[in-house]
Amino acid sequence: MLTIESRTTDVLVIGAGVAALRAAVAAREAGAEVILCCKGIVGRSGNTIVSTADISAYIPALGPDDSEETFASDTIQTGGSIADEELVRILAERSGAALLDLERLGIVLLREGDQIDRTRGAGHSRARTYRADSKGLGPNKGLALSLPMTERARGLGVQCLDRTPVVSINRVMDGSPVRPRLTSLGTSLCRSRRRPSCWHRAAHRTCSRARTGRSRPPGMP
Repeated sequence: MLTIESRTTDVLVIGAGVAALRAAVAAREAGAEVILCCKGIVGRSGNTIVSTADISAYIPALGPDDSEETFASDTIQTGGSIADEELVRILAERSGAALLDLERLGIVLLREGDQIDRTRGAGHSRARTYRADSKGLGPNKGLALSLPMTERARGLGVQCLDRTPVVSINRVMDGSPVRPRLTSLGTSLCRSRRRPSCWHRAAHRTCSRARTGRSRPPGMP
């Protein structure tokens, strides 16, 4: 029997890495209703969890031998000079404040005494790499970033949809909202024609992946 559930939202975030979770938190803190969909389990899948939980940033108070210009130059050089220079400039300018704000969101940064610890990461000419405390999390150090951010997002009221990959996005030119179509383990989500700001979730016995016999993507529970 087909069951249908309709939802509306101001912001739909696709993915659940640290960048996606931070975007969801920012939108929710700004007062928007937010739905976040993830092809795996929010906070416990994807590339973030297998990262080293290192983040590079320029923090003037902690790196007196560093500068925005040096950080930007290292980034462009390490990237083979193909990076967008304006975006790199914005990264160097805003990275410090963004990194320090992570502690407000629940991420614990490693410290040496009363100061945040920093090290020199690959591709950097200065010690500007900061690490999240991953003690007790085993080999998946990135959980030190994803789990606190997920808890923060859910605590703010972000609706997190597990095992819900986006399969298509239909763009229209008449000013109507974007129309996403999603599938999920045991469910299929599609855009409602009658209500342009919502989609329907239609329950099925098996998902499209099970019908095609394809295996799950790496990192997906």
